[in-house]
Amino acid sequence: MPPACAQPETPDAGRFRRYAEGTAAVALWMGIGLVFRLSANAYLATGNPIALGFQGSVRRGSLSAMRVRSAPPFRLGIRWTVIGLLLIIVPLINLVGLIRSHENPFSPAAAVWMAAAVVGA
Repeated sequence: MPPACAQPETPDAGRFRRYAEGTAAVALWMGIGLVFRLSANAYLATGNPIALGFQGSVRRGSLSAMRVRSAPPFRLGIRWTVIGLLLIIVPLINLVGLIRSHENPFSPAAAVWMAAAVVGA
């Protein structure tokens, strides 16, 4: 029997901490967007390092742990290679078009966002 002064360990404490950490990361991201008045592309591109930093420093997990918890191990076979290459086509065309465009001013934020889409695919 535990002593009368001992605090019982609640299973909801870990869940509350995870929700608080996730909420803080989203609040940071939203705050950066509001304070610096970022464009849509800059705002989205800012989310990538925040997500990576959150996973590495706050959650202390690997990047592969960001996937669905109960998913089977990912194996890159010929089928997934073809799907990945198909997913790269549109952002790559947009990135090349953005870089080569002389009519509109060059947008570094849009270029970073398209490059992240290519890498993500």
